[in-house]
Amino acid sequence: MGPAPVEGMQPYAPSLGLSPVLTSLLSLLLGIISIVVTIGALRTFVSEETEQIPEAHFRHNLLWAGLNLIIGGIIFGITIAIGFLFLVVPGLFLLVSLFFWEVYVAVEDQNFIEGFRNSWRLTRGHRLRLFGLGIVVAIIALLVSIGFGIPGIFLPDILGFLIAQLGSAFFGVFFLATVAQTYNQLTAMENEPRVETAEERT
Repeated sequence: MGPAPVEGMQPYAPSLGLSPVLTSLLSLLLGIISIVVTIGALRTFVSEETEQIPEAHFRHNLLWAGLNLIIGGIIFGITIAIGFLFLVVPGLFLLVSLFFWEVYVAVEDQNFIEGFRNSWRLTRGHRLRLFGLGIVVAIIALLVSIGFGIPGIFLPDILGFLIAQLGSAFFGVFFLATVAQTYNQLTAMENEPRVETAEERT
């Protein structure tokens, strides 16, 4: 798969010599599988299931969640892109504020609009710390990418590509687990009983 490289350049992925139609169908299938895996993984990590992965996490309300992730993902991407056009800062603010919308869709069976609204509420008062966490995760992603990309320099293209994809898979699991655990911590803080101050009592 992938376009033919320009002369003198290395392909970003090994070509399998497939027809454009077959390549498109395969890409669509992989996209659907990715959505299903994301939904199941988020549900599993949020539930803190450690013994097994319940099959219900990959079947319950799957079509509804999948459609909302697709439509919401497009709107989310456009919103963030518009924010980045305005001197980057608004884009980062929107990215952090709306980041957990996917969790609400996958775990709470909400539509993407409810997910945006609840993510905005959930992140209120925590956005600076969440931005810092995002930077740490981005650094980890860079280190994983470099670490798993180095073998590709010395190995044949197909082996280097497979090792790089293995690194992406490891980071993907780590990323979803981090999102789920952060969501759990924020919702736990949100549900904590509020202590009334002496000023408010008077």
